[in-house]
Amino acid sequence: MLAAAVETEPGEEPLLPLTLESQRLWPDFARELLAATGTSCEYRDEGTLVIALNRDDAESLRHSYDFQRGLGLELDWLNAAEARGLEPHLKPGIAAAVFSRGDHQVENRALTQALIARGFAATFRATGQTGILIAGDGVSIDAVVSDFVSGAVEWLCPENDPDHWDVIEGQGSLFHASYAGVTLGLIHGAQPDALVVCHEPTRPHMRGLPGYKLPDLRLCIDRNIDAAQLTNPAARCIGLSINTSGLEVIEARDYLRQTEDRLGLPCVDPIRSGVAAIVDNLPG
Repeated sequence: MLAAAVETEPGEEPLLPLTLESQRLWPDFARELLAATGTSCEYRDEGTLVIALNRDDAESLRHSYDFQRGLGLELDWLNAAEARGLEPHLKPGIAAAVFSRGDHQVENRALTQALIARGFAATFRATGQTGILIAGDGVSIDAVVSDFVSGAVEWLCPENDPDHWDVIEGQGSLFHASYAGVTLGLIHGAQPDALVVCHEPTRPHMRGLPGYKLPDLRLCIDRNIDAAQLTNPAARCIGLSINTSGLEVIEARDYLRQTEDRLGLPCVDPIRSGVAAIVDNLPG
């Protein structure tokens, strides 16, 4: 966990000691990863800035800020001028921001990098604020009017050469009561040939919704394929990306192997095991 402060939501209080300890271990882990693989995850420790673009965003951000501060997390509330002082490239007219000195970042485009290393033509297509900050462009789906989400994603990844892969950043979940509509619009607009399902096995419930348990993985895969095949009948799932940071090394290895055997699909943790198995399973 890299952003243990600004990403903590109501209902996740029991996980906070774990996420803070995970965050503390990241600098050493990043150095060990570089030494072992020769690949840098571009770990950065300059802090994390969360932006409120308008008054409604500011009210929501203030609610999260007050909750997180109540847990003893070190956060700073910034007005627009203070935020632009930290990040001069922010557009004029933002409403407010929260700065967390202890929250950090890594490069999250591992699959795209793995494809390029294999000789594929590939492009990372960002659909969220963090992805856009990393990639330099994209479409922030949560800021698009719902009627136009699918069209915005289709614009983001237009028809390309047959041997080119657009790696489109996913958002939300079809099983999350708050964000399922975002996910569905994104899937329809992307018209994907291949789906990678993301999962965190140590999460006790859907994020921010204690009354909603995590779905069965087979059901989750089937529902996502059904949704994708509306606009691309050939869509299929090619593997699972699993965040095992809450598991010990042996537990993580066993979980990945058991899940792979049960589902018959490659299961990887991009940080611990890389994504080669998923690249190997891309449709030809």
